[in-house]
Amino acid sequence: MCNVNCNKIRIRSSNNPAPEDDGRNCRGLAVEVTHCSVCLAKDCSELLVHDARLRSGVYNITSPLTHAKVPVYCDMDTDGGGWTIFQRRFNGSVDFYRNFSDYEHGFGHVAGEYWLVDSSLTFFTDSAHTPVGSAFSTYDHDVDNFATNCAETFKGGWWYNACYYLINLNGLYKPGIDETTSMKYDMSGGLTSSTIMFKGTVKKA
Repeated sequence: MCNVNCNKIRIRSSNNPAPEDDGRNCRGLAVEVTHCSVCLAKDCSELLVHDARLRSGVYNITSPLTHAKVPVYCDMDTDGGGWTIFQRRFNGSVDFYRNFSDYEHGFGHVAGEYWLVDSSLTFFTDSAHTPVGSAFSTYDHDVDNFATNCAETFKGGWWYNACYYLINLNGLYKPGIDETTSMKYDMSGGLTSSTIMFKGTVKKA
């Protein structure tokens, strides 16, 4: 089993034969640390394949682009687990009305509200609500298909088109307030929480 620091740790104790030295660890090297291949996992689904006992929480994965270790929050409970969360909002503690560089490099706190570092690996299009091919816009990076700046008008960063239809999950945190600038999805305005996550498909070894 690997821990979040990507080390495999085993304590060597003198249990067989009977302990010597009043039951203390064996003489010599008492702790062995070994690099573990599971730490090369590129998402939470690969981590879960290696250890089905993992629970929801913060883990390190390896970015397939930069090969750097990236901390992420893994949902190991919903629909079989293995979900990598790249947007998480639940209390308004982090401002999501940010510039393009912030979205490109990630912001927030991985154990709380955040937008995933290296999430530009995962900039996808929600075809149910956003026209295919829409680029990601922010107030300082206006690439939508409308005459005005959608991100500036609706106070978020999103795959705006002209401008959006029913979905503005990076809008302002205004629980219960149904405004065009609010964090919303479908007919619900002023959401109290939002989570965007993805799940890869991996084969068991």
